[in-house]
Formats: sequence, structure tokens, C-alpha cells
Amino acid sequence: MLHLCTDQGASSTRFSFNNSKVYENPNSFTTVGIDDDIRLVPNSNEFVDCIDLTIEKEGDSEYFPVRILGGTLAERYSSSSVRPSMLKSKSKQAVNYYSIITAIASAMNMNGDTETDVSCYICLPPVEIAGNNANEDYVKAQLNGTYLVKQRRMNDVVKEWKFTVDSTRIFPESVMAFMAFMFNPDGTQRVEMAKYNKGYVLSFDLGASTLDLALIKDRKFVDHTGFTYKLGGNIVDDMMRKVIRMNYGTEVTKEDIEEVVRTGRLPYGSTYKDMSEELKKCKRDFAKMLFEHMETYFSTVNVSLQSIKAIFISGGGSMPSSYLDENGKEVVTTPSVSEYIEEILKGVCDAVDMVTSPVENPRECNIIGTVLNMNVLKKLSKK
Repeated sequence: MLHLCTDQGASSTRFSFNNSKVYENPNSFTTVGIDDDIRLVPNSNEFVDCIDLTIEKEGDSEYFPVRILGGTLAERYSSSSVRPSMLKSKSKQAVNYYSIITAIASAMNMNGDTETDVSCYICLPPVEIAGNNANEDYVKAQLNGTYLVKQRRMNDVVKEWKFTVDSTRIFPESVMAFMAFMFNPDGTQRVEMAKYNKGYVLSFDLGASTLDLALIKDRKFVDHTGFTYKLGGNIVDDMMRKVIRMNYGTEVTKEDIEEVVRTGRLPYGSTYKDMSEELKKCKRDFAKMLFEHMETYFSTVNVSLQSIKAIFISGGGSMPSSYLDENGKEVVTTPSVSEYIEEILKGVCDAVDMVTSPVENPRECNIIGTVLNMNVLKKLSKK
């Protein structure tokens, strides 16, 4: 039995299986005809460079059968490979179902399995599942079933995996991030978090394309307080793209924009242009946009900011922009978006704690929290 946890992000899918470490797959795909003549030679023998998969599912399915190219193969085949869209629910996008099935095949490949049963544990935005039994049933119906996945290389089938997804558990993303803050990987509580066992805590998960907010009271999710706003770190990408266009009169690639936001430096020939001041302004402006949404959120859930003990910040928004110099030392060029939000919040209530991610990569909070929940469910099922 394979127990697989996944977190489908806008730029990548993080997954973990059978309590292994967290892995990452690209979440960009191009669909092609099942019998198309695809002669792209993979860049390496690594699974992420060889995602040419034909996915078949027994019975009726909205998304299968399909043949997909993923990651580098998708980017080499077409400049318009599809990533998750911020304009549509995650649970209704084919790309996310492709990603989950790809993660299962990747896990089986690492495990040396060719046939197995699978229990899936996935997280989705709270607004898509909290109090929405029909939508949760839809996701389970689309995922559960028996699959045959064939990996192709230069059109020839080189590997096959057969598996049955016999159960799917769905958890709200922001609540999973909260779990990663409160508990150690072994399930014991983090001592430093004990002071947040009672009272309200706001989970603030800023990803590449969305902002997820959820209220936790006495370590329990407060029903109907999970909200997803269709804006994320990609807004900063767009702001910086506009700045570069105005300053240099040129368009830049997606990779260069990601480099600018990640490091504060624009690749410029064989050197770099320092864009840290421009990036600071964009992050500060974006923080103001986010705070406006937070004000609306507190009004909607009928809880004041002053009632919150702490805000747990996860996702890429809690990471500063930095790069490694020639000596391997990290150079921070701009603070994280969360630091600018903290500046604004302190002007309203200076007693609210801003708690940053306890895990090394804040983008992994959701998947780590999902693994913790999986372990709890597995223990309960053995009793």
C-alpha cells in the first residue's frame, strides 16, 4: 500500500509518500495526442525530465485517458504549457489531476513498484471544501479508481505502473500549514507553540497565485472562515515586469522575472542589475493590497484583529529575496512581503505576534501538515 500526500502549487507539486522526505515535481503540462509522434530526447534519466505519460483510467472520467508531457519536455515541446490558473478552482482544473497521478507514478518509480493500491491525502483551498460536500465528493470520484500509466521515450513505452486509488482524504490548505507550525514531524507539540493552544490564530498562506486565510481557535479550525483570494506572489512578478519595461524598454523571460523576485537582481548579459530598491517598493505596495483584503476578511468573519493572538505566515511570501555570493554566503537584498505586512499590522495592533515558518522551506508547510494528518489517521485505523 502506498500512502501519498500531495500539495498542488501554481509552480510545482510537492509530495511525500510513506513518510519519506518531501519531493517536488513540475506542475506544468502539455496535452498531446495519444498516438502523436514525439521524438524529444529527455535531458536526463531523472523522472522529472522524462514526463511523457499516457494515463488511462477504468470507467468514466472527465480527465482521462490523456497523454501528457510534463516539466522540461512540456516546455521544449510548446511555449504554452499549462499551469494551474488563479482564475479557476483547483478542484476543477485538469492540470492538478495530472499532477497527482504523476506524483503517484513518480513515487512508485522511486519505490520500485509496478503495481499497488494507493491512499491519497491531498490539500485544497478551504473555500473549495469547507461545507461543500458535493465538491469534495466530486474530487474523490475523479481520483478514486484503477489506473494504468505508461511512460514513453521516443514514442516507445519503457515503463508501466498500474495502481488503484482506493481512498482519498481532503484537507484545507491553511489548516495544514497551521499543523506544521504547531507540531514536530513525530507528532509531538512544539514547545514554543504551546502559548497558542488557546485563543484565535490566523493562518496566512501566501502562495504564487493565491492567498489563503483561515481562523483557528483552541487548535481547531473555525468553520466558514477559510477564504481564498485570487492574488499571490505572481502579482509582484507582474509589478516588476512593468518596472523593467519602463526602465529598460524591454520584455524579460519568465525565468528572469523569477530570478529578480527571488534574488533582487536582474540577469543582464554576463552580469546583474541591482533591482532591490524597485523590488522593495513593489513588495510594499503588494503588502498594502493584501492588508486591504485582510481588513475585509476580519469584517466578514466578525472577528477583530485585536482578538488574534498570532498570525502564522507560510508560503513564498514569508521568504526574503536573497542570493549566494562568490563565497557561498547568503546576501539578503529585500525583506519578505510578510515583513511589510507586519509593519502595517503593528500600526493597528502592536501585540499580535507574527510567526514565521518553523520548517526550513516555508513552501512546504501545507505538505508537512498533510503528512502529520496522514500519520494520525493511519494510527487511528490500527486501533
